[in-house]
Amino acid sequence: MGRSPFARNNALWMSIVAAVVGGVLFILSIAANQGAEWVAFYTDVVPSGGTEANWNKAVMLISGVVFATGLWYVVEQIMARRRFDRIMNTEKKSEFQRNVDTLRETVKLLPQGYEEAFEEKRDAFDSRRR
Repeated sequence: MGRSPFARNNALWMSIVAAVVGGVLFILSIAANQGAEWVAFYTDVVPSGGTEANWNKAVMLISGVVFATGLWYVVEQIMARRRFDRIMNTEKKSEFQRNVDTLRETVKLLPQGYEEAFEEKRDAFDSRRR
């Protein structure tokens, strides 16, 4: 089972946004936990001590998870795109055929344009044989 077309086509920028938002909130929550004054706007929105409930710890935990997940998917997308480009840039049919299974798995992670490029390259190598 693969990703939805929307998720496939927008995975890189969505993961970048998630990593940035998670990272910023994580830094703000750590600074608020340390008592930094420059995060007064953050502590006005998120109760972080006193007699109120301390929601800062929850924000710290959730934003850390969002940051790590976003970063994971950014790295996954970059590695998949590099792997795809490296294999697609080969001119040797034998090397391409050896990596067809890898390309099929990699293409499932990438936007649909990559799948079309893979099909064209595969068809080009198949037509040379005839």
